[in-house]
Order: sequence, then structure tokens, then C-alpha cells
Amino acid sequence: MKFSLCLPFLGNYPISQKFGNRPDMQTKPVYSKWSITGHDGLDFALPTATKVLAVYKGEVIQSGENDDYGISITIKHSWGTSLYAHLQKSFVQLNDKVIKGKVIALSDQTGFTTGPHLHFAIRLKGWDPNNGYLGYCNPMPYFKN
Repeated sequence: MKFSLCLPFLGNYPISQKFGNRPDMQTKPVYSKWSITGHDGLDFALPTATKVLAVYKGEVIQSGENDDYGISITIKHSWGTSLYAHLQKSFVQLNDKVIKGKVIALSDQTGFTTGPHLHFAIRLKGWDPNNGYLGYCNPMPYFKN
């Protein structure tokens, strides 16, 4: 499957937690609650109220409160879905169409977090719900250089 994603923000922010990282003592209860073996996305160290961008064109299939993800947005794409979590505010609603690079939200630390950041995750078409990461996969290979 060939596609490339833009980063979900403008600027240069480090990754604060990689995909697949194993839980520590603080996160272990949450990981156990969801039956996941490791971190199901990438955490980017975005300060509160940083603009969050759609990484690819698609349609919003979820926007609002989402359990431990806090305020989140899920977008359906031709290749699968993208998730943006722990947001301060969503600028999109269910069924909205978005284009790559559109500002869709502001970052924050809603839901289960240890500080402000953007949790970003993707599921590819045909995802395996039993892969240990809620069907999510590592998004890093899909960001264009």
C-alpha cells in the first residue's frame, strides 16, 4: 500500500513516546484495561494549543470525548484511519471532509496523559484487532521525508 502522510503539526517537535514502547508502572493499568502490549501510536511533545493537522485527505468518523484518549478525532482515508488524541478542541464534526494539512484541532492533555502532547495513530485497511496494539501500526514509515 503506497501513500505518504504529512506530519500532524507544523514545526519541529520531538517524539516523546514511540510506537510499541512497553508500559511502565504508571501506564500498565491502562494498557491492561485495553489488552494492549505496547504503546499504540506515536506521542509528539506538542505544547498545549498547538495546531493539529490532518495527515491525509478523508472523512471525519469520530470527533469528541473518547475514553482514555480524551478529546479525539478519527478520520477515514482510502488506506485506513488516523487517530489524533488528547486534544483541547476539535474544529471538525462527524462526516466533515478534510484535506491533507487542514487544521483540525488544538493539542492538549485530555484523557489519560502525563502532560500535553499529541497521540497519533493509524490503522491500515484489513487491520488485525488482535495485534496487541488495538489494530494500530507504526505510522513512522508513512511520513514523507
